[in-house]
Amino acid sequence: MEQGNTDVRLLLWGAWAFAAVVALALLAVLVWVWRGFALPVFVEVAQARRTGDWWRPFLPREDGSWGPLCDNRYWSAMRAERPGGASGLAVRWGFWGFVAVVYTAVPLYGLVRALVAGAHYLTSS
Repeated sequence: MEQGNTDVRLLLWGAWAFAAVVALALLAVLVWVWRGFALPVFVEVAQARRTGDWWRPFLPREDGSWGPLCDNRYWSAMRAERPGGASGLAVRWGFWGFVAVVYTAVPLYGLVRALVAGAHYLTSS
């Protein structure tokens, strides 16, 4: 009878270890995605606010390169050769603001939900 309990205990430890590895891998992916999409928006907002030039992230740099919010072909629609009107600026910052909020709030919401569910599971047993 003792052997059966040991096998179940080992199986449970293995399941918990597997769940922990999967959770860490998921967290690493979420941090990587957040660093790639949301962090550059926050950095550019801080720099634009500091300089007072809200068009700066969308204009070409002195060396002809583009900032992180419009540096590849997918984001090239955000580029501007010179500062434009308020509506163009609002569309650009609106899009990137939405991206930053979604990539920040949704993982945090999921993390809180998972922690609450885990706490509920642990306290209800």
